[in-house]
Amino acid sequence: MVQAVVGQEHVAPRSELQFPDFESKEEKTSHSYYLQLGDYLYKAGVYNEAILNYQKALQYSLAQVNKNTTTTLLRFKIGEAHLALRNYNFALNSLNQTLKSVEGTEDEVNVRILIGTCHEKLGQLPLALKEQMAALELAKTYNNKLATAKALESIGSVYEDMNLFKEAKNYFNMALISMPKNNLALEANILNNLADAYRKSGAIQEALPFTIKALQLAKRVNDKHQIESAHKDLAIAYKELGNYKLAYQHLNASDSLNAKIFYAQNTEQINALQSLHEANKKEAEISSLKQENKLVRAKQAVFLVLLIAIVLLAVGFVFYWNKKRRQNAKLVQYKQRMLKAELDKKIAEEENMQKEIKLKAMALSRYSLHLSQKNKILATVSTKLSHISERKNINASAKLKELVSEIDFNLKQEEEWNQFQIYFNDIHPGFTSELIKKAASKLSASELRLAMLVRLNLSSKEIATILRVTPDSIRVARYRLRKKLPIAPEQDLIHHLLQY
Repeated sequence: MVQAVVGQEHVAPRSELQFPDFESKEEKTSHSYYLQLGDYLYKAGVYNEAILNYQKALQYSLAQVNKNTTTTLLRFKIGEAHLALRNYNFALNSLNQTLKSVEGTEDEVNVRILIGTCHEKLGQLPLALKEQMAALELAKTYNNKLATAKALESIGSVYEDMNLFKEAKNYFNMALISMPKNNLALEANILNNLADAYRKSGAIQEALPFTIKALQLAKRVNDKHQIESAHKDLAIAYKELGNYKLAYQHLNASDSLNAKIFYAQNTEQINALQSLHEANKKEAEISSLKQENKLVRAKQAVFLVLLIAIVLLAVGFVFYWNKKRRQNAKLVQYKQRMLKAELDKKIAEEENMQKEIKLKAMALSRYSLHLSQKNKILATVSTKLSHISERKNINASAKLKELVSEIDFNLKQEEEWNQFQIYFNDIHPGFTSELIKKAASKLSASELRLAMLVRLNLSSKEIATILRVTPDSIRVARYRLRKKLPIAPEQDLIHHLLQY
C-alpha cells in the first residue's frame, strides 16, 4: 500500500506531470479528487500545497465508514511530504500514526524506514539505528529485496553520521548485494554513499571508482540529481588529491546541472501552481453557478411579492419626493433671498467704505497741499517783511496789517494738521503704533510726521515744503529715521513703511 522513496528527489520529470482530469463533478467532493491532486503537486515539488490537499482528502476519508486503508495511505503521504520539506517533527507525528495502522503488515517496513530517516535528520542516531534495524528484519521476513536494500543503505547512512565508516561501508556493500537487479537509480545512490564513506575515512583514491561508476549509472537512467551529486563528490575528491583541473571541471559540471535542475523545478512548481489556480478558479465558478441555481427558484418565489412591494414603495417614494422637493425648493428660494439680502448689504457697506476711504484720501491730499501752500505763504511773508524793512518811503503800517491778517488766517489752519493725523489713522489704522513698536529707539513727533508723509509717497521736495525745511534736511531726517527702524540694507524706506 505505501511505498517510501528515501534519499531521492521527488520532483517528477516534466513529461510525467499531468494535471488530474476528473470526469464527473461529484468526484471533486471526494477524497479521491484531493488525493490525486496532492499526488500531482507532490510530484511537482509543491509540497506545502500537496499537504493541504492530502489533509482535505483525509477529512473526507475520516467521514467514510470504510476509512482505514485510505486514511493510512494519506497519513503516510502527509508524513512523506513533511519529510521532503524537512519538517521532521511533523513528519514523525504523521508516520507514527501510520505505523499504528500498518503494524504486522509488509507496509510497516517502509514506514519504519522513513521514521528512522526522520530521527537521523534530527540527530537522534540511536533511535534512527533502532528503527532501521527493525525495518531490515521485517524486510527480510517478507523477502522484500527492495526494502532490504533501502534499510541496509539507511543503516549505513546512520553509521556514517556516527563516523563509524567501517560499519557504514559494510552495510552499503550489503545493500549493493541485496538490491534487485537493474534498479540503476538505487544502485547509483548506494555507490555515491559508499564513496562518501571511503572519502570521509580518508581513502580518497579508493572512493573514486565508486563515484565514477555512480556517475555512469546515473547518466544511463538520466537521474540528474545523482549526476549532479556524483560531479560534486568527484570535485571534492580531485581537489583533495591535488588535481585542481579535474576538480574545477566536475565542480563546473555540478554547478551547471544544479542550476538547470533548480530552473526545471521552479518551472514545474510554477506550472503546477498555475494549474491548481485554474482548477480552483473553475471549481469556484462551478460552485458559484450551483449557488446561483439554488437562488433562482427562491427569487422567483418572492418575485411577485417584491414587485408589488417595490411598486408601493415607488409610489410612496414619488409622493414623498415631490413633497420634499417642493419643501426644498421653498427652502432654497428663502436661502437665496437671505443670501441676496446679505450680499446686497455687504456690497452697500463695501461701497460706503470705499467712498469713505476715497473721501479721506482726498482730504489727506488736500491737507497735504494746504500745508505746502501755508508754508509757501509764510515764506512769502518773510520775504515781504525783509523788503519792507529795507524801504524807507513806504507806508509800513498798512503793509504790516495786511501781513498780520494773512498770517492770522493761516494760523487758524494749524488745527488741520491734527485733522490730517485723524484721517491718516483712519486710512492706515495701526501704522503709528506698529511703527513705534518696531523702532529701535523712541521716535520724535517730527519723525512720526515724516514717516506718515513718506507713507503717502510724497517726494522729499514736497515734504520739505510741508515741514518748512530744506530738502537736505529731509534727507538727513530720512536717514535718521531709517537707522531707528529694522530695515534691510537693500530695502527702500518707502517699501518698508508700506508694510505697516
